[in-house]
Amino acid sequence: EVDTEQKETLKECVSWFEDMKAMHNLTWFQTERKVSLEPFGIENCWGTADIIGGHKKDSIHAFDWKFGTGVPVYIELNEQIMLYLAGAVGSIEKLKELELWIHLAQPRLGYFGSYCCSFDEVMGLIIQIQNAQKCYDIIPGDIQCFWC
Repeated sequence: EVDTEQKETLKECVSWFEDMKAMHNLTWFQTERKVSLEPFGIENCWGTADIIGGHKKDSIHAFDWKFGTGVPVYIELNEQIMLYLAGAVGSIEKLKELELWIHLAQPRLGYFGSYCCSFDEVMGLIIQIQNAQKCYDIIPGDIQCFWC
């Protein structure tokens, strides 16, 4: 059962998402979308984006919700959401063509943010991960990745 605080928090999130849909004229979106970085040569690196959406073929948006209150999370250059975005797009060529947006809601801390990423910012992160994989024996898994 959902308590009063949870209901209010969810209403706030839905209202914010509706505002973002209208502001960015999103014409489509998918919830709980599994994304992978395998198209970028990064094996065993995947996640589930809360929402991926876009405006026709001009922009793509990745939304993430954080409901905790212990650790504030911010949107500027948020690596997790930028990687969700890259995984949803799936190719360097498409990343170059799109306006790239990430959005974050941490409603219990009163934080809602949006950031338009550059192609260079997203590719820089992908290259950093590619280089890290070459240098170390990385064994991905739920325990190792829980807080990374």
